[in-house]
Amino acid sequence: MTKGTASALERMWYNPTSRLSWLPSSRIVAMRHFVLKGVVALLLALLTLPASTSAQARRLIANLTPQDIEAAIAAGKKGKYDKGELRISRLGYAREIGRMTTPWTRVAAWAERLHKSYEEPKAADVPPELLAPEAHIILYAIHENLADETPNLASITTVLILPSKGNDEEKRAAMIRPLRTEPLSRMSQNVYGAQATGDGMLAVFPLDALSEDRDFRIVYDRRVSVMDSDQIGCTDCRADIKLRGLK
Repeated sequence: MTKGTASALERMWYNPTSRLSWLPSSRIVAMRHFVLKGVVALLLALLTLPASTSAQARRLIANLTPQDIEAAIAAGKKGKYDKGELRISRLGYAREIGRMTTPWTRVAAWAERLHKSYEEPKAADVPPELLAPEAHIILYAIHENLADETPNLASITTVLILPSKGNDEEKRAAMIRPLRTEPLSRMSQNVYGAQATGDGMLAVFPLDALSEDRDFRIVYDRRVSVMDSDQIGCTDCRADIKLRGLK
């Protein structure tokens, strides 16, 4: 903007004898106030655009109503719902390691399984354990890398939820441990018939522990890679908590 243009705009805004001088002074003052109120409202809206993660966590439905259950069943029959995939990522590479479920997604997954088996899922038949107001984190025992031809599997030893930000001491002080865990054994076999087993884990957390300002921390008993080679990997691995599509 040139100096002359700026001066002209300033005269239009501040000087009652500018091009707006044909309006009554009271009208000019009212217009200024209207514009200023609009600017303030816009600034406030911009400041509050990032929804707080606690609000996101509260949007997860802890206690399903009959309407919620019917909606979850309908979504499951269509297979159109967020399945809560969990991935570890390093330097732009990512690898799926499990899923996180809520009461709503567990009902949807149950309905999807029945529908694929040509059975009709009904709200009255929903298993009560699916409705518990908990987050169930299902983590697989996985091969050390994506191209691993050995039967060896990396087992999970620890699952925690930690804050995304802060130093190590701060994160440890705020960590959330699971309410309970259960082993999920998996057998692997290569093309030569050699077999091995590894331990995955079902970790149950309070539903309100899921928040996008936190991460899952999954510790394996050996280094796992996020690509075909062993160049990029981790033993103490981080997985983002993404709630955008979960209910």
